[in-house]
Amino acid sequence: MSRSIQRRLTLMLGAAILLAAVGAGLSAFVLAYREASEFQDDLLRQIAALMDGGIAAGSGTTTGPRAVLTDPDARVGIVRLPGDTRPGWLPPGLAPGFHRLAGTTEPPRVFVRADAGDGHRIIVFQPTETRDEVALSSALFTLVPLLLLLPVIAGLIVWIVRHELAPLRRLARRLDAQPAERPGPMPDAGVPDELRPFVQAINRLLERVGDLLQQQRRFIADAAHEIRSPLTALSVQARNLTQAQSLDAARERMLPLQAGIERARRLTEQLLSLARLQTGPQPAVEVDAGALAR
Repeated sequence: MSRSIQRRLTLMLGAAILLAAVGAGLSAFVLAYREASEFQDDLLRQIAALMDGGIAAGSGTTTGPRAVLTDPDARVGIVRLPGDTRPGWLPPGLAPGFHRLAGTTEPPRVFVRADAGDGHRIIVFQPTETRDEVALSSALFTLVPLLLLLPVIAGLIVWIVRHELAPLRRLARRLDAQPAERPGPMPDAGVPDELRPFVQAINRLLERVGDLLQQQRRFIADAAHEIRSPLTALSVQARNLTQAQSLDAARERMLPLQAGIERARRLTEQLLSLARLQTGPQPAVEVDAGALAR
């Protein structure tokens, strides 16, 4: 399988942004939930204080909870005991403070305030569904814009990654444009810091390749110079052999020709050995130092 850096970066950055959006939505929900809870508790506490001071209190006995806010979405109710009819979901004997009652369709948040003056208890309640709706709306307001902008962000990520990887393509084109017989160093001006060691390593490799090509050219020139003289001598000796007037003269002229051929053979073997040595390190072999010295 091909491993595309551009595709991997795009997917990873897109996944990171998506996770960040989800995390932002969750954080907004948690923060909004806490703020809504605090706001709900403050609202219930203030309404209970107003009722206790007689600002919103009524007289007489009612048949159910009293509505104190004109906003129908708030759904805040008040029960003053004794006096009002206690709802069926409200257990008797609740201690002063905040309570969350379970077992109902919409579990209400209840605040109980004891009136030390006349022995009455003021119970203010509001369904928790209102608080949850506020928190969920805040999370959606944070998450939905990010999700809607996700295609635009993905396009920007693709463009940014492609733009930042453009130096790699330019370096590849410059490397392909290098002449095979004379490779030169690649310029590292304007190359990102992360790619500069890679370009420097390529330049060192090109320098070694250039040295190797120079050695090969020098070897070819030296080999041509070394072989030209023996071949010229062999050509002269062969011409002399063709001009021999007798068999004895031909045999006499054959001896230097054979010696010249042997010298050319040894020279060829030496040139081949030199070529093998220049191609790289050879395995070590044992030699007779005495014989080599002699």
